[in-house]
Amino acid sequence: MTNTDTILQRIEDGKSFMQPYQEKTRRNVLRYLALDRILGSDDETTAQQNAAPQRRDLPLGEINFPAINIRQKIAQLSMLNPDWIIEHDDPEQGTIAKDFLREHMRKQNLVRLGKRNLLFYGLSGMSFTAYLWSERGFTMEFCYPRDLFFDPFTTNEQWENPRWGGRRVKLPIAEAIKRYGRQKLHIYSSVEENDMEERYEDGIPIWTYWDAQTECEIYDTGMETDENRPLKIGPNRYGRVPIAVLLGNHDPDSEFCLGDYDQVLGAWEMQRMLQRALQRTALNGGGKMWMRREYIDDDQAEEALYGEIEGPILVNSAPGEEALGWTRAEPLNPAVVEALRYTGDGVDADQAITGMDRGVQTSHPKFATEATLMASRSTARGSQARLDLENFFNFLGSECIRLTQKFGLDPRAGKITPRDVAIY
Repeated sequence: MTNTDTILQRIEDGKSFMQPYQEKTRRNVLRYLALDRILGSDDETTAQQNAAPQRRDLPLGEINFPAINIRQKIAQLSMLNPDWIIEHDDPEQGTIAKDFLREHMRKQNLVRLGKRNLLFYGLSGMSFTAYLWSERGFTMEFCYPRDLFFDPFTTNEQWENPRWGGRRVKLPIAEAIKRYGRQKLHIYSSVEENDMEERYEDGIPIWTYWDAQTECEIYDTGMETDENRPLKIGPNRYGRVPIAVLLGNHDPDSEFCLGDYDQVLGAWEMQRMLQRALQRTALNGGGKMWMRREYIDDDQAEEALYGEIEGPILVNSAPGEEALGWTRAEPLNPAVVEALRYTGDGVDADQAITGMDRGVQTSHPKFATEATLMASRSTARGSQARLDLENFFNFLGSECIRLTQKFGLDPRAGKITPRDVAIY
């Protein structure tokens, strides 16, 4: 088995390896929630990135098309509880195993898990799900990027079976004490237990490490001390890192994958700028509002800046025309509308979504060739994403069969081999 010092060093190396991916995912999550402009540039500090953002609505009139397209893609690719094809020499045995797999995955809410994985597949090009064996049998848990570490020498082709890796979970104090005991957690009195509850309000962080031979659980004290010792260490009952990875498009400059925002960011920023130009024209003919803040109530000035003011504006100690007004309006350049359409088509094409997919366009093609082209416009990318999801589900189904057979707690798994399993 791998020794403790090696495991501790690997966890630190693995966390450093995952940091660029975690930061990229964080930025894309903020873009998805339309919070990126509120929090600042991509160069903000790690502490700012990890801080909980203050939720605000989208700026008035702005449409987050990449986020809409990601949600549409999830709706298109999400399937009902999948059925399974199991080929076996004994048809009866195959039917029994198929019914078991379908029922077990339904109880595990595989459909909901698939939607969450598709969301991060769209945001950052990858998503991770740990599959484990517990008293409930085969279970699956989605993993956030911030909770993962992997071998820094993992290549894009090795994500399905890395040499070593793991994840962090956070346990309530009572559950951690029940699982590991007070001594291993360095809790020797009720006072220390209360201190830990205050320190770890969201749970005690536990890192779990796996390689082909070793499974180890470590209490992360957050300090460089000897307290970072294993809570449990022993043979790896899974024989591999039990984390399934849903992989997207290759990044030619990284071992990670490309998400939708990574590829459409330039076009989307252009969309945002053009949307604001149209908005100004719609609201005031293209002119820009100006104001002298010293003459206007602070609350109304803020509302005016965000285009939210309704009714009269209170002006203090000055004629109204000296306190606020509009610059001379210019006619809208027709190129703005054409550029907006052009950038919108670019965003949609890259995300394999069309206006018809979103339900905002209808079409009546005149010729069979035109109808075929329209129907197949996003077929290749859409099919790729569906195949990625099906391969991901197939792997989880195969591992469910393998582990159920290995631990022998449900005879319905029979003697089916993982290669017999496929999504129908």
